[in-house]
Formats: sequence, structure tokens, C-alpha cells
Amino acid sequence: MNHRRRHLDIESRDRLLSIGFPIMLLVLWEAAVRLHWLDARFFPAPSTVGIALWSLIANGELLGPFWTLPGKMSSGDWAGVLKVFEEGHLWVSLFRIFAGFSWAQSPALFSAWSWE
Repeated sequence: MNHRRRHLDIESRDRLLSIGFPIMLLVLWEAAVRLHWLDARFFPAPSTVGIALWSLIANGELLGPFWTLPGKMSSGDWAGVLKVFEEGHLWVSLFRIFAGFSWAQSPALFSAWSWE
């Protein structure tokens, strides 16, 4: 009987690794927290983080009342659209990160130009 080993082509192997490795890492992390190998105060389990994330989204604290955006946009209430983005903590945080990064990069951008 001819026993041939099946080999994955490179694309299939890379796709499997790109999906499987993060899942395996999350499962190992969850197991390490539940077995008390990791302190949950410093490394909360992925399930705990996921539950907290879902509750922030469901309460509207993370994204704001995001589901009201289509109605506000279709009625032309752009002040209401901005209010939704102001109320969502995620958007404010992302803006602060982007603004801080832009501000930090401005000396490098200005020094790249020759003023002579």
C-alpha cells in the first residue's frame, strides 16, 4: 500500500497559520488564566475581555449611539452625526491617537523640506 503524505501548498499552509495561530494563542491564554498560571488581574482571559467589549458596545459607551447614524445622515442632521462621534469613546480615542501621531511627525516632515 502506498502511503503518501499529503503536503499543503504554501498558500494553504500560510492561510491555515494566519487563522489557526491566533486562535491557538487565544485558547492557550484562556487556559493559562483558568489554570492560574497567569494572574487575571494583569492578563484577563480573552473571554472576559470579549464580554466587557460586548457590554460597552451594547450600552453605547464605546461607539456612541452608532445605530442612529444612518437616520441622521439621511435627514441631513450633520450636527447630530458629529454628536454621535463625540459621544463615542472609541472615536475620540482614535482621533487623539491620530492627532498625537500627526503632531509628533510634524518636525520630521518640516525638516525634510529644504528651506534654502
